[in-house]
Amino acid sequence: ELRGRNLLGAEAVPVLIRLIARQQINLQFNNTYWMITGSQLRALQHLNTHPGPNDRTAIEFFHTEAALQNQEAYRRFDFNAWLSFLRTQGLILDHPDGRLELSIRGRSFLTYLIQNGASLDRPL
Repeated sequence: ELRGRNLLGAEAVPVLIRLIARQQINLQFNNTYWMITGSQLRALQHLNTHPGPNDRTAIEFFHTEAALQNQEAYRRFDFNAWLSFLRTQGLILDHPDGRLELSIRGRSFLTYLIQNGASLDRPL
């Protein structure tokens, strides 16, 4: 591929760095996708369509709805644990006043899913 782009030697280094970085991000997003629940995806979609800081209740609804429909699965998956996953994956931002917002990484994650034809309709 580098020869096809007529990139040899030092000229190839920046291209290789970008390709490796893109691959690492794709791997991380793929891993996140296999761990995320449908209710978390719906919460991210909500934050994406409602830019800016949102009250926690705006996305707590998605956890509550899933917990009512899947009581056994959510018995040990309270809202704080559910929200913690989104935080540790870097998909949301916490504001000092307690409000939440979709992060740039969260928006990129949703874009990645759409571009790769991943279903946004997941269980739980």
